[in-house]
Amino acid sequence: IHAVRELLPEAYLQQFLAKDIRPDTRTFSEVRNMKINEKGPIATCNGSARVELGRTCVVAGVTLSAEEFPPGTEEPEGQLRVQLELGQVCSSRFESRTGRPGEEAVALSRQLEGLLGGAVDRKALVICDDEAQKPRAVWSIGLDVVCMSYDGNVGDASLVACLKALGETVVPR
Repeated sequence: IHAVRELLPEAYLQQFLAKDIRPDTRTFSEVRNMKINEKGPIATCNGSARVELGRTCVVAGVTLSAEEFPPGTEEPEGQLRVQLELGQVCSSRFESRTGRPGEEAVALSRQLEGLLGGAVDRKALVICDDEAQKPRAVWSIGLDVVCMSYDGNVGDASLVACLKALGETVVPR
């Protein structure tokens, strides 16, 4: 079956279209099952989540770090960085000889940053002095997402995992 899928992809897909099902035997209107963990799986992160969407599984971890902002900055804002890792652990299709993220991982990371940028109020990430309420630093949010197994819909699974991890985040005092 794997040889047919690789060598004759059109014929492989046609056999499923003829039966009105997808290659994973779902109907076209059927969605993948989703499981979201109740408690963050990574104790060393400020927040974390594990999401399974069908046979795709991703883990997201949030790390917070306080950073100074450049002097003279009129309206300081916190930062958000998303890094998605698609390596051989999740699928042999993500073979990297360079050690750098592949094109798909970089594109999905930027897409997640754009989507999550609207969910995070960067002005609320400003750290002020207790007395004067003068800004002194900002929180930088690092969101690291690792795909553990890949079977499609990794962008959707990653977005849900990021939102859950952000919701579970505990800000240090």
